[in-house]
Amino acid sequence: MSITHPPPEIPWYESRYSSFSTDKNQYAHLSVREIHEALNASVIGQTEATKQAAMQMYLTLHNHRSIYVYAGHTASGKTYMFEQLSKLFPGLCYVIDASGLTAEGIVGNKKWSNLLSPIQPHTHALVVLDEIDKSLASHIVSSGENIAATTMNEGLSILQGTMLEISCGKNNRYTLDTSKLSFALTGAFSNTAKDVAKAASTSIGFGASQTKESAYEKPFDYDTLREHGLTEEFCGRINKIITLNNLTASTYLQMLNDTSSGPIHKLQNEFNIRFHLPNSLKEEIATKAFESQLGTRYVISQLQNLIEDSIYEDADTDYVEHLKDDGFVDATYLETPFD
Repeated sequence: MSITHPPPEIPWYESRYSSFSTDKNQYAHLSVREIHEALNASVIGQTEATKQAAMQMYLTLHNHRSIYVYAGHTASGKTYMFEQLSKLFPGLCYVIDASGLTAEGIVGNKKWSNLLSPIQPHTHALVVLDEIDKSLASHIVSSGENIAATTMNEGLSILQGTMLEISCGKNNRYTLDTSKLSFALTGAFSNTAKDVAKAASTSIGFGASQTKESAYEKPFDYDTLREHGLTEEFCGRINKIITLNNLTASTYLQMLNDTSSGPIHKLQNEFNIRFHLPNSLKEEIATKAFESQLGTRYVISQLQNLIEDSIYEDADTDYVEHLKDDGFVDATYLETPFD
C-alpha cells in the first residue's frame, strides 16, 4: 500500500499574483498575521515595521482609518516595504512620492489634490505619502511665512476626512472622500534623527566613558516630529509612530542567503537563471551595501551586474548559469531577457 502526501499548500500571495483585483472583499478573510507573513516573505530585517504595516492594511480592509508615521534611515527599506504591500493589494495600497508637496499658491505642481489624483473614488485604501518629511520640515521664506506649516494646515482636513475635489485634465473632475483613506507618512527625518542621537549621547568628565547613540536607535516620538517642524495640530492626527531598524551588513548577508524570498531567489525566477555565489562574494556585497547606505537596491544592482556580464559574454560565468526547463543552456536563451 503506497502512501500519498498532499501537495504543499501555496501561500495565498504566491498563488494569486495573476488574478488580483481591487475588490477588498476578497481579502476580508485574511488575518493580520497572514498579511504580516506575506510581507515578511519579501522584506527582511524589519519585522516590527512590517507588522505595523500589515496591521494598518488590515484595518483599511475592514474600513477602519489610521494614520501612521514610519521613520527610518534612507536605506532602511521604507519605500520597498510599501511597494511590496502595494503588489499584494493592488488598487488598495498606493505609494505616492510626496517629497515636493506644496500648499496652494506656492510654486510647484504637487498640491494635496494633485497628490491624491491616482486614487479611485468611493474606495477604502491605504495611501503611502513617501518621503513626506522633506515637505514638512520648517521652511521660512523672506516674508516670514513657514511654507511647511501652510502645507500642513491644508492637509489637516484631508487627514481628518473631507470631500476633496480632484481634477484630472480640463473636463474630468470627481470628488474623493478622504474619510475612507488611511495614510502612512514615511520619511528619513535625517537631520532631526541625528540631533536626537547627539542629544542622547552622554559624556561625563574628562576621560570618562561615552555612550554614543546612532541615529534611529532611539525610537521617534511626537517630540521628535515637533522638532522636525510638524505642527501640534498635524501631530494630533497621527495615531502611531514606527521607527525602522538600521540595516546591518549581517542583515544584507541574511538577504543573500535567503533561498525562499531573498533577492537572489527573485532574480533567479525573473531571469530564469541559477546563482552560484561563494560566501566570500556574498560577504563583500553585504559589506559594501552597508557601507554605501544605499540599501537593498544596491544588493540587487550588484546581482544584476553579474547577470548582465553573463548575457554580454554569451556564456556561463563563474556565478550565473542560464536554465531552460531542467537543463542548462548558454546565454543565447536570454536574447530577449526581459520578455
